[in-house]
Amino acid sequence: MPFHRLSARRSGLAGLLRTILLLIFLLTLPLAVQAQERSNPVEDFVRQRVGDFVLEYHPADEAYANQVGATLLMGSARLRKDFSIPSFRGSRLVIAWDSYHFEELSGGHFPHWGAALARPEDRLIVMKSPRWANVMRNPTGTVMHEMVHLATGMLTNNHRIPIWLSEGIAVEESGEVRGDSPISMATAMTSGALMDLWELDGLHGFSSEHAGLAYLQAESAVIFFKERYGRFTLIQLLLEVGRGTPFEQAFDHVTAGGWYGFNQEYKEWARKRFGGYFIQDLNTWIWVGIVLLAGVAVLLRKLRARRIVARWEEEERLYGDPEA
Repeated sequence: MPFHRLSARRSGLAGLLRTILLLIFLLTLPLAVQAQERSNPVEDFVRQRVGDFVLEYHPADEAYANQVGATLLMGSARLRKDFSIPSFRGSRLVIAWDSYHFEELSGGHFPHWGAALARPEDRLIVMKSPRWANVMRNPTGTVMHEMVHLATGMLTNNHRIPIWLSEGIAVEESGEVRGDSPISMATAMTSGALMDLWELDGLHGFSSEHAGLAYLQAESAVIFFKERYGRFTLIQLLLEVGRGTPFEQAFDHVTAGGWYGFNQEYKEWARKRFGGYFIQDLNTWIWVGIVLLAGVAVLLRKLRARRIVARWEEEERLYGDPEA
């Protein structure tokens, strides 16, 4: 058979095969879509009332959801008392099925290092599951943190407050443990990494390491505020913002003009509070010692080399070149 006829036949068979595959795809596509809709895991979610909350989760996360539910019950009673709020009625907590579900509920633009988020205006908490995300398997601190956000949202009527205040209250009230806080704060001050409080508003764009320091700094700023003005004044500040007063004006109102110098006063307090911890960080001083010893060793080697070269030059000057 001539070559051109063989090529034409093969080309025709290939085209026929592509047409058949396309028809199969078009015929099976509706079935595939229906199967995907039937297997949508969100449709299998369990929805149960836990105190004032509706807890929503997939059966695959049941063990984790039980821990979350226990924290909701325990935390609701404590936070209602601490923040003088009547209830969390109408609130929901959803344990997302996967990253796509989480992003859908969060609205996107959420940092990858976050374990959960709260939307106080919707009375909603959304959590990642340890089944698919790298989060702590004990959810107590995370749940409490987000519940505090709901509580402060109720007091402020969802008016915005600075990140240092909202996150600082959440970390301090939830009792979350964030590494060796005093040492981390002392290291930040020594290295010049301590931020002004308004810089913390960029938290969601920070790296995970930078964010960790930001949370510690926010917590320490709230501790300073309470030491300086008292917890009652902190609640009054949130309520004043809830009446629609701009934050800086509300701060001045409840503290009798304390906003202007607060950032600098906080930094001075932090230096006194955490400055002494740096000398207690044995690991830091060990590494400092190693670096210093290495530097001294390099310097001594250079000095020795210079002395040898100088001796050779002196010998050559005195005795000349022996081969000359």
